[in-house]
Amino acid sequence: MAEASQTVSTYLSLQTSKMNGSKHETSSEPPFIPSSIYSGSIEGYYFKAGPHGTGYYMDRNAPVTTEHEQSAANSSADQSLQQKPPKKARFDTSQNQTTIIPSRLLEQAEQDASKSYVVELSLKGLQHATSLLQKSMTRNELERAQQQDTADDSLLFVPQNDPTKYMASEITLYEQIVSLKSVAASPKELYGTIASGTNGTDDNSQPDLLALLCQLLLHPNPDIGASVVSVFLEWMDPSLLDETDETAAPMSKLAQRILLEATDALYDNLDRLDPTATNNDGDSVNGLNVAEAAAANDDNDDDDDEVGKGTEDILSLWENLMEIESEVMTVSDDDDSTATLRVSPTGETVASYLCRQTRLVAWLLQRIDQVNHGDNAQPSSLQIRAMELLANLAPREGVYAVIPDWSRVASQDIPIHANLIPDDSTDLTTEQNRNNDEDDDDDKIKDYLDGIEILLQIVAGYKKRQPADDVQLEFLENACIVMASTLTYSALNVKAFVDCQGIELVVRCLKEKVHAGGAALAWNDFASGNETIHRQACERLVDAGALKYLFPIFMGRSLPKQALQSNAKEQKEGILSMETTVIRIFYGLTRHLSDESPHDVKARFLAKFVDDEKCDRLVELCIAYEQKARMAEFRFYKSEVEDEMQDEEAVQLAALDAKLEGGGDLYHRLAAIVAFCCVGSRQCHERILGQLHLHQSGISLIQDGLEEFASVLDEGEQKDQLKQYLKELL
Repeated sequence: MAEASQTVSTYLSLQTSKMNGSKHETSSEPPFIPSSIYSGSIEGYYFKAGPHGTGYYMDRNAPVTTEHEQSAANSSADQSLQQKPPKKARFDTSQNQTTIIPSRLLEQAEQDASKSYVVELSLKGLQHATSLLQKSMTRNELERAQQQDTADDSLLFVPQNDPTKYMASEITLYEQIVSLKSVAASPKELYGTIASGTNGTDDNSQPDLLALLCQLLLHPNPDIGASVVSVFLEWMDPSLLDETDETAAPMSKLAQRILLEATDALYDNLDRLDPTATNNDGDSVNGLNVAEAAAANDDNDDDDDEVGKGTEDILSLWENLMEIESEVMTVSDDDDSTATLRVSPTGETVASYLCRQTRLVAWLLQRIDQVNHGDNAQPSSLQIRAMELLANLAPREGVYAVIPDWSRVASQDIPIHANLIPDDSTDLTTEQNRNNDEDDDDDKIKDYLDGIEILLQIVAGYKKRQPADDVQLEFLENACIVMASTLTYSALNVKAFVDCQGIELVVRCLKEKVHAGGAALAWNDFASGNETIHRQACERLVDAGALKYLFPIFMGRSLPKQALQSNAKEQKEGILSMETTVIRIFYGLTRHLSDESPHDVKARFLAKFVDDEKCDRLVELCIAYEQKARMAEFRFYKSEVEDEMQDEEAVQLAALDAKLEGGGDLYHRLAAIVAFCCVGSRQCHERILGQLHLHQSGISLIQDGLEEFASVLDEGEQKDQLKQYLKELL
C-alpha cells in the first residue's frame, strides 16, 4: 500500500511541476497508475478495480485542457478550497460521469479497499466466508434501494442514479466473491459441503453459499455476475479430478447442483455480459449498436474486456461440466449403488439438459452466423469459443431428442417452453390460411434459424482456398464436425442437407483439392441410416459425380491438400482418415443403392470396380484390416486387462471391442463391399478370387468378415443383406 501511495504521489508531483513550467515532465501520460486506496481526484483519470488491478485508469473520453484553461481552473480551484473542503472525484460508473462523493463514504471505501479477504480452507472458514458474503449482499441491496428511493423523489437537475453511493459495498462484494476461488484447492473437503447447502452444520438458518452465488449472477452490476462465473469455472476444473472417488463424488454433486440452479441465470448472462450482442433487428441488447460497441473496443485496446471474458467463461463452464460428466461415469456411495452426474432420474445428460432448458444452440448459431466469409476474414474469440462449444454439443446423441431438426432451430425470441411442434390438424388449404402464411414469412425467418445453412455457408467460404492460419483451420474443422454429427443422428438434418445442396458443396471442395474437401468428406457417410432419405442421398451422391473424386482417394492418390500440416506423421494420419471415410462411404452405397434406383446409379458404382486395379486395391485393404483386427485382439489378450476381469462374458465383449477399434469395423465393411462386387459382377468375382489366392487366402476371409459383422448387428434390413451375401457366395 505504501508503494502504491508513493506511485500516486510521484505522479501528482510530476503533474504539479509540469503545470508550474518545470522542465521535468513526461512525454506521455501513463494509461494506469496503481493505487490500492483512493488518494484524491486526478485530472483525466478515474479510480476503479480493473484488469490491471486497483488504481487510476486513464479516461479516454475526458476533454483536453490547454495550459491557459488549466491555469484558470487551478486559480478557481484555489479560491474554492479556501471556502469549503473538496468533494469532487471521478469514479468508473456505467454513465462515465463525474459524481459527488461525501468524505465519509470515501473514508469508508478506503478502509474496505485496504482489507484482504482470504478464505480459510476449512468448514469454519467456509462458514465465515458465507456469512461475510451474505452481510455484504444485504448492505449492498440496502444502499441500492436507498439510492433508488432518493432518485425517485429527487429534483429534475439532481442525478437520477449515483453508483458511487454504493460503490464501496460493491468493491467489497466483488473481492469477497473472487476470494472464493481458493476453495478449489480443497475439493475433497469442501465441495460436498457446498453441494449440500448446509455449510457443515445442522442449523437450517445458516446461509447457503451456492444459493447466494446463484442470486448474485443476476446482480445489476455485470462485473459481480462475471466474478461469480469465474468462481464456478475455477471450481469446475476437470483437472481437479483424481483417480479415486474421494474427489469425483463431491465434484459431481456440486456440478449437478450448479447445472440445476445456475443454468437459467448463466444463460441470461450470455447477452448481458456480451457488449456486441444483437437481436434479430440488429439492435444491441445492451443499448449500443454493433458499430458503437466495436468503436468502444477500439478505444480501449489496452484494457482486458472483463464483460466479454465473462461470456466466454460461461461457455467454458458448460464445456467443463460436459467433460466432468464424461470422466465421472459412476461413483460408488455407501450403499454400493451408483450416482452419476445427471440432472434428472431419467438419466438426462448435461448436453440435453442445456438444450432443453435454454436456447443455447440458437445463441451459438447466431454468433457463428456473424462471421465474415471473406478471404482474410478472422473469426472473433467469442465466435471461436461458440464453435468449439457447438462441436462439443453436437456429437452427443441426447441433444437430438430435444432439437431433431437443425434446419429449424427455435431462436432466442421464442419462449423456452413454447410448443415448437406444428399443428398438423390445422387446415392450410383455404385462401385465408395461405394469405396468413405469406404474411407471417418474415416472422418465421426471425423465429427460427437454419443451422444447416449456416454451417454450409462457413465451409463454402473455403471451397476454393485453404485456411490462412491455425485459427481458421480449427474453425473450419469444428464446423465440419458439427455438420457430420447432425447428419449422423437425425434424418431430418440429412433431408435439409440434401435440399441445401450440401452434397454438391462437398464435391466442389473435392474438385478443388482444398482442405475443406477432406474435412467435409464424412458428410457423405450415410451407412448408418435406415430412412428413405439416406437412400436418396446415396443416389444423389453418385448423380453429383462424387465417384470421380472418391475413387482416387480410395486408390491412395490425388488427395485433397491438407493445410498447415507440420510433419509427415500428421500428413499420414490425414491420409489414413480420408481412406477410412471413403471405405465407409462406399459401404453406405452398397447398402442403399438398388436395381430400382434411378439413373442406373448402382450399375455405375459397380462398373468402377470392374477395373482390375480397383479390385486388387479392395482385396489388399480387406486383408490389411483383417490383420490389424487380429493383432488388436492378440494385444488385448496379452494385456493385464483380461486378468483383472472375472466374468468370461465381459472378457469376450472387451476383446471384441478391442478388435473392432483396431481395424475390425473397417474389415467388416470391406468384406461387405467385396461381397457386393462378387454378387453383382462375375468379372469382379473372378478377379477377387484370383487376388485372394495370390495372397494365400480364400473366399472364407470374406465369409468370416460377413458372419462376424452380422453377429454384432441387430435384426433388420442391414443384417438381412449380409445374410443374403453369405447365401450367394456359397
